[in-house]
Amino acid sequence: QYTSETTTSCTVPTDETTTNITGTSAIVNWEAVSTAKGYKIEYEMTNGSGPVKTTFEKTGSKVISNLKPNTQYSWRVKSVCSLDPKLTSNWSAKQFFTTGTLKMGDEATTALAVYPNPVVETFTLHLQLQSSSVQSATIYLLNTLGQIVYNEKTTVENGLLLKEIKLNEHPTGMYLVKVIVNDQVYSASINYQK
Repeated sequence: QYTSETTTSCTVPTDETTTNITGTSAIVNWEAVSTAKGYKIEYEMTNGSGPVKTTFEKTGSKVISNLKPNTQYSWRVKSVCSLDPKLTSNWSAKQFFTTGTLKMGDEATTALAVYPNPVVETFTLHLQLQSSSVQSATIYLLNTLGQIVYNEKTTVENGLLLKEIKLNEHPTGMYLVKVIVNDQVYSASINYQK
């Protein structure tokens, strides 16, 4: 009996990690597979009280949101190598993470992370968006008086903006980082110490 060999070329994703875990969201990541057209992600509460949710992503990471605080979740991912006929890999091993407790302002800042904080000279801005389309963004840095001390136009590609910003010309103190993408404002405060 002849079986098509195409299934072997659809590789199971590896190197799964879970990052940016908050009370209500997390970013699930894996090593992209060159033959994959996309990935199917499945996640659920490990206590079995909620439904199994599935989502689709074209890149090697996905923001999953609307999660319950203080709850353990499991997730797994498979490669989709062909849509017609449908051809997928096996599921990856299940990964586990626990959401944090819900803090005020969690929702607005889930997507934007700044590190290290406090900043000594340079900080990295990491913004993860739900949409994977290319979007223009503007980064602002404001001092405690609300004055803009730095601004830069940039683009968000595949839902990810990673930017390194130097602070060495500015005086020490607290600053507000604001990123504006399509009228959506994401902000985080940083403490600059020389």
